[in-house]
Amino acid sequence: MLVSDLSPIESRTLLNCLHLRVKPHQLQSLRIDRSLSWETLFDAAAHLGVGPLLYFRLKDPSVSEMVPKGILQQRRGDLLRSQVQNMKVYAQLRKVLQVFCQEEVPVIVLKGALLAELVYQHIGLRTMDDVDLLVSKQDLGKAEFILEQLGFCPDEAYRPKDWYKVHHHHLVPYVSPDGSTVVEIHHDIIPVNDPIKVPIDKLWERARPIRIASIPCLTLTWEDLLVHLSHHICAQNEFFGQLREICDIAELIGRYGQEITWDELLRISRAYKVEKHVYFALCLARDTLGAAIPAGVLKQLRQETRLLPLEERLIRFIGSKAILLFDLSKHPLYEWILLDALKSVVNLRKRTEIVQSIGNNIVRWYKLARPNPSSVKSATIRLFGGKGLRNDLDRFKEAGHGGLKG
Repeated sequence: MLVSDLSPIESRTLLNCLHLRVKPHQLQSLRIDRSLSWETLFDAAAHLGVGPLLYFRLKDPSVSEMVPKGILQQRRGDLLRSQVQNMKVYAQLRKVLQVFCQEEVPVIVLKGALLAELVYQHIGLRTMDDVDLLVSKQDLGKAEFILEQLGFCPDEAYRPKDWYKVHHHHLVPYVSPDGSTVVEIHHDIIPVNDPIKVPIDKLWERARPIRIASIPCLTLTWEDLLVHLSHHICAQNEFFGQLREICDIAELIGRYGQEITWDELLRISRAYKVEKHVYFALCLARDTLGAAIPAGVLKQLRQETRLLPLEERLIRFIGSKAILLFDLSKHPLYEWILLDALKSVVNLRKRTEIVQSIGNNIVRWYKLARPNPSSVKSATIRLFGGKGLRNDLDRFKEAGHGGLKG
């Protein structure tokens, strides 16, 4: 599917519609804004994994009248397709968990399959690329045997099975007999080569018993889950296309905020040295979707990140743009310069290294762009929205983030 980039008005509309407390008056102006393409908006939302959630938000009677007639009926299929697909996924997951339970293999259900059932509480609202399950290293062989006995086949298109066992934090992906479901058996939640190391035994000690797909299993605590999601957004994906995961954080806090022990979240963040990841992910969930995060928590995390004011503001600003991108090839400015800045600041590199790396990339960028100077302008417009950039910066300042002055 060919999906065009979102315009500034479409980006703002998408975030407004996904906001946890969207009100009709927030969407009033959309009726008369002819530059808004609802088709583009829904196509982009589907590409970012939030199409069903967008439809669900907008079909609410209090806001549905703001959407042009026929659009919601046309896009109802986004939710229905997600429901059908996830029903197949949960049917396969139930078989796997059932055998794990019978064979006494402890398993923690991670991310999508957990979030769809416990957080969104609607089988179609949270799209899933695969099913992530965490088992202990000593049970990897047994887990692999169970999947193969159930007819799951290893997908070795990227690397052979043995490569994953040495170089990856999960086994080779396994595909269900009907082709509907991909299962990844993890022995860690952090990639092998990541500088961040999480003591996995502590996660197991804190894990809570639950039922997923009606089968007894385990889940991470809310605090550990927030840390996992934050690291996934900031370190593993550098914010790129992570709108769905930002929604996960906002929805989790919206439903279970009263059960979250924020002091424990701070303690874990310090212990794992992921204060920056958690800070930026929580800020994005608050700034873009209205997640109710205690101000004191963000203040404490902000102090512990030890970032310069300009660094902190730029990361938040660029991150708010990056979560809405879905085709890296269209955004060389992000890929070559801003992505490196995000990686550098978030991953605790020395500032001299950051400046040198970004400087080298800027030189490379302009050398390549010299034969066609307009490419620099067009790349900037694609990333920041052209004339909308000034308005974005003004709103950023009005929101209390202090503009971009260091």
